[in-house]
Amino acid sequence: MVAKDKDDIIIIKAHIVQLLNAGVREESEELLSLLEEYWRLTDTEFGTKMRPWKAKRIFDLTWNAPVLEFRIERHPSAWNRIQRWRYNFSSNEATVVTEWSPPKNARYTKQQVHMSAQGIVNALLEGAPHPCVQNKGDHRYIWMGRLPETKPLPYQLPMRTAKGRQARLKGEVAKLMELHPEFARLADEETTGSLVYKRLKQS
Repeated sequence: MVAKDKDDIIIIKAHIVQLLNAGVREESEELLSLLEEYWRLTDTEFGTKMRPWKAKRIFDLTWNAPVLEFRIERHPSAWNRIQRWRYNFSSNEATVVTEWSPPKNARYTKQQVHMSAQGIVNALLEGAPHPCVQNKGDHRYIWMGRLPETKPLPYQLPMRTAKGRQARLKGEVAKLMELHPEFARLADEETTGSLVYKRLKQS
């Protein structure tokens, strides 16, 4: 979305506020793209080389109009630091609230990925409770980011690391589920961090 004048800035801001007021707390691509464009057009001063394009690294949003707080991973390719920022839409001021350097997490080996995936599949087949599995009628939603090993939350994993682990876990779960044709995969209902299956009715 490219803005050309002040009217476009107003439109972008209204769209952002609308999303936040509606309760959006996930770091959706739409919201992050709008924030990036808005901060670029309003020349928001973040300092410390925190450019608007880095908005794609934002997570853990808190909205208390007109103030948006969020965490951002400054250097996703390295174990460096996570900052919490406070941005005021009324004054166009951005301030660092806290900064934290995460410890290096233990490896998530192939064997661990397989064990995590097998636990998810077993719970799905047995109808047992599992933090990653949500049952809605004959639909089974599997959320990859609900294990301690895959959560992109403060004091756990940097976002890029978590997303990579979720992708590996998703692939392994999908592979194991191929052995169970009584469940049909609904790829069009999935997100990058989820799988969706429908239990087929027995004839």
